[in-house]
Amino acid sequence: MRLNVCNSLSVASIAALAALALYLYPDLPHRVPAHWNLAGNLDGTLSKRNAVLAALAAPLVTFVLLTILQRVSPRGFRMDQFQHVADAIVLTVTATLSGVGAIVLLSAGGNEVPRKVLLPLLLGAMFVVLGNYLGKVRRNFFIGIRTPWTLASDEVWLRTHRVGAWLFVLAGIAIMASAAAPPRLFLLVLLWAIGAAAVVSVAYSFIVYRRLHGFHDRPG
Repeated sequence: MRLNVCNSLSVASIAALAALALYLYPDLPHRVPAHWNLAGNLDGTLSKRNAVLAALAAPLVTFVLLTILQRVSPRGFRMDQFQHVADAIVLTVTATLSGVGAIVLLSAGGNEVPRKVLLPLLLGAMFVVLGNYLGKVRRNFFIGIRTPWTLASDEVWLRTHRVGAWLFVLAGIAIMASAAAPPRLFLLVLLWAIGAAAVVSVAYSFIVYRRLHGFHDRPG
């Protein structure tokens, strides 16, 4: 695989997380906080080895999987025509997951990290960036708003992704705005923002397809 700038930066973000994990490992507690309930109280832990592996696996698996899937995309759905956009999206997701892992490990290591503020800002920024790229994604099976109706029509794909781009940006802004909110409210905003963007995008693709193509062949 030939590494371009975006891929190189993705690898660099994973390498930086690995270096940070190696540096923090001796100071990590035997049980690392891994899950919090709706009230923001800790209710799950991992051994420090498993916590480090989980933090590294999230960005690494995402990067490798998305990169491989791009290379095996079937004819007619190749990503060559928007490869730079696909690479930027992979970088955005990979770097965000690396950032989340770094925040979790730093916090677990006893460092003063404003986790409850940084995580919403990081996740919200990811959605804003993805929204700015979404309208440039062309029809494919692996990246974008993939419904039966967008995959069946270039025009439906294009219109849905234009609307979806704005929905992602708005969702990201809402998530970032909840950075100072209590954990329960932040989680509700996160779920509602992502859910609303997904549901509206799917519904819109159905409506546009029906308007453009209908669902039954008319007799000639």
